[in-house]
Amino acid sequence: MEESIGVYKPTGVLFDTPEYNTALKTCWHPQSYKTQIAVMMAFLGLQQENQIPPHITAEDMINLLMEENKKTLRERLWEFDIEKLEENETKGLLKLVWAVNIINKMKDIELQARLLLKYPEAIPPKFQTPKLLSMFNKYLEILKEKLQETQTSRLLSPQEVGIEVVPRVLQGFWEHPPYPLLNLASQSLSELSTCVTKATLDQLSNTPRAKESKAIFSRSMRDDMVQTILAEIREKHPDDTVLSNTANHTTLLTTIAGVATNHICKILQPQIPNEPVHHTQAAQCPTRDQYDLNITGTEEESTSPEIIDDMVTPGSLSASAESPFLSEVQASEEHPSETSSMCEPLIPVTNTAESFEDLKTKKKEKGFLQKLFKALCCFCFCVSLPATD
Repeated sequence: MEESIGVYKPTGVLFDTPEYNTALKTCWHPQSYKTQIAVMMAFLGLQQENQIPPHITAEDMINLLMEENKKTLRERLWEFDIEKLEENETKGLLKLVWAVNIINKMKDIELQARLLLKYPEAIPPKFQTPKLLSMFNKYLEILKEKLQETQTSRLLSPQEVGIEVVPRVLQGFWEHPPYPLLNLASQSLSELSTCVTKATLDQLSNTPRAKESKAIFSRSMRDDMVQTILAEIREKHPDDTVLSNTANHTTLLTTIAGVATNHICKILQPQIPNEPVHHTQAAQCPTRDQYDLNITGTEEESTSPEIIDDMVTPGSLSASAESPFLSEVQASEEHPSETSSMCEPLIPVTNTAESFEDLKTKKKEKGFLQKLFKALCCFCFCVSLPATD
């Protein structure tokens, strides 16, 4: 973070560029913004009257509004322009700008809708037209059908968790307007949210634990993490309670990124491959070198959870000989499994030189016994002949 303006250097080159301004203008389109507030106000009004099913939340409706907005020509053209860009830092930053602004916009829409219900005299006449009411009813029906197949948890990367969490933490320090102004208030958080989120993502990228890990994440986990981070930061910075007054304080912004990184790393889990090597299908038989490395026991042992845990535990490759996984390998080398596999070679792997020597030895022993037998027979025959005069 730069001390003077509180900007993270890797993102500073993007601000005030035409690409950044276009992204901001597209995301915070005034007419779309007001229409979404009107629909959200109708939803919250019915929710207060207990006319909305309890399992449908305000966030469900906001998410649907964001999805429907993607179908507009305005957003589709913006996405088309982004995809034409080369895969570089600028393209990634623009996508990050869009993601954090969508989260800020969602929060702003819900806040403005609640304020309008609190101050009904401020509701614009256009917010209560039959067209908007029809749009709301349509979205509500879509939402009821869609939530029947919605999963409560998702498997996210550390970067995806960071984008979900950090902008919401910053909103906890933001002083929202107490009266419905419908003036895109949270748009002013764009640069700050982008900077701190990018700083957090960079810290996660440099953390070994986060490189090969995923997190099972839900809304409740996200909300709990946001509150935990806010509480920890407020303990460290009790005087910095309003972000609008401390945007230039590098220490606070750096603390937010560091604390968020630590809490995200705590929920990460090592990623287990979907198809382990010893579960390879018959159509994908390993090569000879792979076969020599795939030393397994019986079928029950190869699917044992304990073995899988040992395989994916960090540092298992340098484990001692007392490790359960290494013990399993040694046992399988001494007592090869009798269970056949479709991927096993047709000719068993044996020591050819040793087998040839055994055959030669057995052949010599057989020849010696045959000669000895003939000699004994001749001797017995001679002894049994009668004596002649």
